[in-house]
Order: sequence, then structure tokens, then C-alpha cells
Amino acid sequence: PRSESEASDPTRVLRNKFCFVSAAMPVGQPTAAERLTAANKTMNGLKNSPVAPMQLWLQDNLVAKLPLVAQRQFAFDAFSRHSVVFSNVPGPKIPVMAAGKEIVGLQMVFPNIIPQVGILSYRGMVHANMVVDDEVVTSPEMLRECFVEELREMAASLGVEVPEAVAGRLAALEGF
Repeated sequence: PRSESEASDPTRVLRNKFCFVSAAMPVGQPTAAERLTAANKTMNGLKNSPVAPMQLWLQDNLVAKLPLVAQRQFAFDAFSRHSVVFSNVPGPKIPVMAAGKEIVGLQMVFPNIIPQVGILSYRGMVHANMVVDDEVVTSPEMLRECFVEELREMAASLGVEVPEAVAGRLAALEGF
């Protein structure tokens, strides 16, 4: 949501209002359900803390005022201390038109200096991408396979039935 002043200011209207917040991912939990529960607890804790608003204020009011060389060093230092950027964006729940045509799906692809995972929802579907450096991640297909396996384990452990359309897409990914 944007304030009226943001929405009417042409220098701010197309700006994303986000910040990076560090979080430990629960990769050491033994099951998909436990990883999901732990990640949910961590994310809810962040959402209910002042960390994100303070980080946004710092990047908009302090880092943005630094000389460009210092901004670049700050960004490099922050990224070099992390292993992945994970971003999820809720998209429109209703169909959107562009150039007179209905958009049937959306993808979020964002190259970065570290691996990037982007998840975007649109019209009740979830679209996900992983961007990696193939000189660093020598078997990127393994990430896809592990991600699909994790989703299947999570669905099974929570008693969630995978719709046929989704199961078909997952099966297609395995042969990709």
C-alpha cells in the first residue's frame, strides 16, 4: 500500500518499497513440515518486529545519502555475507491485461551476485524461479529436483492433495 503522497509523486510511484532482511533458514530440520513450521515462525517473528521498518529507514535515509562508492561497498559487503536472496511477491488475484491480451502467467527473474529465488503468485497459481551462476552451481538441475521433492514431501506430510495440473507440471520438470 502506498500513501497518497507516494502515489502522486512521479519520482516515487514506480519504486518498490522493500528492503533486505537477514534470516536463518531452517535447513537443519529433519522433515519438510518441520522446516516449514520453523521458517513460518522465523518469518512471522520478523514481520512482527521493528527489523524491516528500521532496515528500510536506514537504506532510504542513511545509505542513500552515502557517496556512490560507499553505497556499492555496503551492498557488496551485505551480499557477500549471505548465501541466497529469497523473495516472494503476492501478485494480482484477478486477471490482468497488457496490450489488450490477458496475462496467463508471470515470472520473476532477477539476476544477482548471489543466488536468487523468486516466488510470485498470480490468479491462484504460484510461479517460482531460481537464478544461479552456472560456473558456481555446477548442477543447477539438482536444485530444481530438490525443490520439487521438498514440495511433494511437504504436501504429503500436511495431507494436501496436489492438483492434477500441478502434478503434471512437476512431472514435466523432472524430465526437463
